[in-house]
Amino acid sequence: MGLDRTRALLDEVGAPDRGLRGVLVAGTNGKGSTCAFVSEVLQEAGLRVATMPKPHLVSYTERVTVDGVPISEADFASAVTAMIPAIDRVSTVHGPPTEFEILTALALRHARDRAVDLLVCEVGMGGRLDATNVTDLGVKVITGIDLDHMRYLGTTIPEIAAEKAGIIRNRDLVVCGRLAPEALAVVEHRCRQQGATLWLAGREFDTEVHASDWDGVRFDFSAAPGTGLRSLPGLSSQMLGRHQVANAGLALAAVQAMVDRHRLRVDDRALRGGIAAARWPGRLERIAGHPTVIIDGGHNPAAITAVVAAIKELGPTGKPVVLFGAMVDKDVPAMLGRLPPGWPTVFTAVDEDRAMPARDLLAMATDAGRTRDGDCPDVEAGLAEARLLYTSCAAQGP
Repeated sequence: MGLDRTRALLDEVGAPDRGLRGVLVAGTNGKGSTCAFVSEVLQEAGLRVATMPKPHLVSYTERVTVDGVPISEADFASAVTAMIPAIDRVSTVHGPPTEFEILTALALRHARDRAVDLLVCEVGMGGRLDATNVTDLGVKVITGIDLDHMRYLGTTIPEIAAEKAGIIRNRDLVVCGRLAPEALAVVEHRCRQQGATLWLAGREFDTEVHASDWDGVRFDFSAAPGTGLRSLPGLSSQMLGRHQVANAGLALAAVQAMVDRHRLRVDDRALRGGIAAARWPGRLERIAGHPTVIIDGGHNPAAITAVVAAIKELGPTGKPVVLFGAMVDKDVPAMLGRLPPGWPTVFTAVDEDRAMPARDLLAMATDAGRTRDGDCPDVEAGLAEARLLYTSCAAQGP
């Protein structure tokens, strides 16, 4: 564990991170959506932007993107081949680099070779020891801090906060979402240690939701006097769920932090247009057809809470039916506890070694007192079963 091997690999391929400007985004939930908002705003401003989102949704190439276009499979293969001599040299001294360390070096090299203006980089896990933390981008974002990846990051909020706050250094400008007091204390301490400036949601800036429906969200962004931030009323986003307003607010503050730190020109038109245009597939994504299907990749209790709240607010016709799968290393009991007991659930599993078997999920749900659930080991068949269950519930009435 550590950043020495990543640093050595980057130096072997010409230190492509040197001179890169941008933003590094950490946090328990909301990182991908926040990065999507930031990237879209910067592109609306006419800037060339590389993004490093994690994980990918459909293709591994999504993890290396310039102006919204993933690297081609041919270019990805060529880039890996070109790095093999450097990987071999680093391996003799530091041991073999991990897949993620190689990907990080490859993505940074691709960004440099494509002469991007800015890099929007999402932390993989934690922050302090994440390979992306070799970068020195000047602006850092912490979206929020909750219990997740406890096997690696710690079992308490302060421990996890310390890992997330490990990305803060060198007089950074830091944008942070709303935090529990014990997490905020850790972040503020780290900022003082590093001489960093902190812009905190609810203090230096805030958002107010005016509407949240199937068309998206409408909201205002407000800035406290004396911060240098500018307020923007009457914003809209096509992303579903009022929790996306918090992510949009972080993105607006982050872009303005980048304007301050990197001397950019981003006008209100770009800010508004980027927020309106941003999409992030796999996060409350609506699939066409009847009944309505919403997919979401939330994988911890806080994410499940946000999804449930959004679905309730959207007010779907009929009783929601859930198709649920999870990996074995997740806090499954806590996630199940956030699912409304009145929402029938079909448990399933993807074709992946880490996936918890559907029958085990059902057993845990039954032990927790849930009584209207079933299981189906195949995802496609599980979706069909969920559709039938929805039709059955609709026929029975509330």
